[in-house]
Amino acid sequence: MLKEKEIYKGKNLFFISNRDKFFKLQADSLVNKAGVRKDSIIAIVFEVDKEIEVTKIDGIEYVDFNVSDLNLMMEAKSFTFMSLNNWNAPIAEALINKDKRILQKLYIFITDDEVERWKINYQKNKCLTEDFNSNISKSCISVLQNVKNFIAPVPYFKELILKVLDRKDVEFINCSIIFEILPFEQSQLLRESTGRDESYLKNNKKRVLIGTKSYKIIPFLKVLNDFNRYQKSSGEAVELLVFQNLLNRFLIDAFLLVRKLLRLKNTNVTYLSEMPPHLYSSLIGSCDYILLQDRGGASTARVFAKWGAGALLIKYGSPNYYFFKDVYKIDFISFDEKLKVSERIRHENLDTHSNSCKIIEEERRSIEIYRKLYDQEY
Repeated sequence: MLKEKEIYKGKNLFFISNRDKFFKLQADSLVNKAGVRKDSIIAIVFEVDKEIEVTKIDGIEYVDFNVSDLNLMMEAKSFTFMSLNNWNAPIAEALINKDKRILQKLYIFITDDEVERWKINYQKNKCLTEDFNSNISKSCISVLQNVKNFIAPVPYFKELILKVLDRKDVEFINCSIIFEILPFEQSQLLRESTGRDESYLKNNKKRVLIGTKSYKIIPFLKVLNDFNRYQKSSGEAVELLVFQNLLNRFLIDAFLLVRKLLRLKNTNVTYLSEMPPHLYSSLIGSCDYILLQDRGGASTARVFAKWGAGALLIKYGSPNYYFFKDVYKIDFISFDEKLKVSERIRHENLDTHSNSCKIIEEERRSIEIYRKLYDQEY
């Protein structure tokens, strides 16, 4: 491992755990979309799981975190933490305590998950309070009391973060997600080759992905009933795709069997299991609709809309409703308890090409900001 005095000088340091899943995609996008040089990036890896080896990108330096390197790191161009939690907060705190001047070049890449945890904690305690189970440690609170720069889309996150932190001296690097499910080149190839085969087109079956991850059983049964009614009244065949565990699959199958015994026609349900990213991307490209869970799944939904594959179905007033409305400004089909999904599908005809253009436009805007943030010439 290189330990020369100037190894970190002028470099963009990214602090990641050895089981990190997002840095590889983020770094790939920074290099291939924003033109950031590989040799300007160093990943500082801290171990949280002895059984896992970090997945690396060729050409990018990976260095195991060592507290003795803190002095050497002070010469870096930037310090980026991919989210903030119990594992990496002590490192950010140590850097800040070593030299507060680095606050000008220290950035926290914000995710919806952590902000949701902060919000719940704040609502419960009227201020951020230590809660190890929610990944809010004393170090995390200390960092949030000092950090100046957050990388996050302003329309969705700014107001909430300022409220939770009870601060006004915070800067936002107004960027949205630029990475996809697959690395850049693989994603491009898949997008160019994705298409529905002739038999699928002839069947004229609507494919609906219910959630981008496991979907709760009761809400799913409500959606299933809704699409059963839609299929009966419209005459169009529908296939619902859903991630479910074995117990829930058994319950759903029992429900469908009862309906069959009553001679009621069922919507076809296909169960999904965890799959490699390239298969998941192909699945996304084959769907007509994605019914998003209330929160999470934005990166998958963004790729779906960017590819112009179909329409998003989002519950009115949910976090995802505001995220796609305010950040990407695309058209989607909203629904609530009174206005069912199937009724909205019947009467909506969205311009998926226009949505694709809006996603790409927002991505390009964010790419330019990332380029200026991490380019060594700036």
